[in-house]
Amino acid sequence: MDKLTLQDRKDFPLTTNSLAFMQAAYAAMEKLGYIGGDNYIVSGCEVTGTSAAPGYMFLKGILMPFKGGSISSNVQIVKKVTVSNVDAGTREQTSYNAEFGVSADAENNISWDSIIRTDTIISLMSQMTALNNRLADVEDDILVNAQDIQSNADNIEELEQKAIVSLAKGTYGPFDIRGGNPDINSEVIPFGATISTANYLVLGAIRLANDTEDGNDDLISWAVRSRSTTNMEIYFQEEFSEDQSIFFDWMLIPLD
Repeated sequence: MDKLTLQDRKDFPLTTNSLAFMQAAYAAMEKLGYIGGDNYIVSGCEVTGTSAAPGYMFLKGILMPFKGGSISSNVQIVKKVTVSNVDAGTREQTSYNAEFGVSADAENNISWDSIIRTDTIISLMSQMTALNNRLADVEDDILVNAQDIQSNADNIEELEQKAIVSLAKGTYGPFDIRGGNPDINSEVIPFGATISTANYLVLGAIRLANDTEDGNDDLISWAVRSRSTTNMEIYFQEEFSEDQSIFFDWMLIPLD
C-alpha cells in the first residue's frame, strides 16, 4: 500500500497533490471489502421483529453506513454530493449511505433478502477446525472399516479354500408317494451310523429311478419333519397321483 510520511517534518505541504495521494491510498483499503464478496452486512443491522438496527454494509463495492428502520423488501444506495465554492473554483464532497426504500436509479437498488450476513474470520476458523476434526474422525472410521473389510475378505478367502464337511450322505429309495390326492408320504431315512449332532442342514434332490420314465418329479415337494443323530423324517408330497419310482439323494451339513 502507498505510504505518506507526515511526522518529523518542519513544514508539511498540504497541497492538492498530497491530498489526492492520501485519498488514493485509503481508497485502496475499501477494496478489502471484496474479501467477503459483494452486497453483505459488515456489522450491526440486527433484526428485531420487523425492524433492522443501523450498521455497516458493503454494497456495489462501496463500504457505507446503513440507517436501519422498518424492514421492507428493498434497500437503496443514497449518494449525496455536496458542492462548495472555493476561491475561483468548486469542491465536491461525495458520501454514501444505505436505507430501506426504492431509488429511481435501478442500479442503486438491492433486494433486502439478497444482502447476506457473513461470519467473522474467527467464526469461520472455528468452523474449519471443527470440520477438520470431524474429517479426521471420519478418516479413522474409514480406516477401521477398511481393516474390517480386509479381515472379512481374508476370512472369506479362508472359507473358500476349505472343503464343505458333511456329516453323512446317501440315497433313499426307490419308493413311490401314496396316500391320497395329493399323495403324501412320511419317510424315516436311516443314516446307517450315529452322527455327532442333530443340528444339521439337509440338502436333498429328487430323481426318477429310470431316466426314461414319464414322471412328474418336478411337481414333488419335500420338507424335514424331524432330525436326530441316527435318522431323519421327511415329508414328501406329490401333486399328481400316479405310480412312479423315485430316489431321494441327501447330504447333511453341520450347523454348529
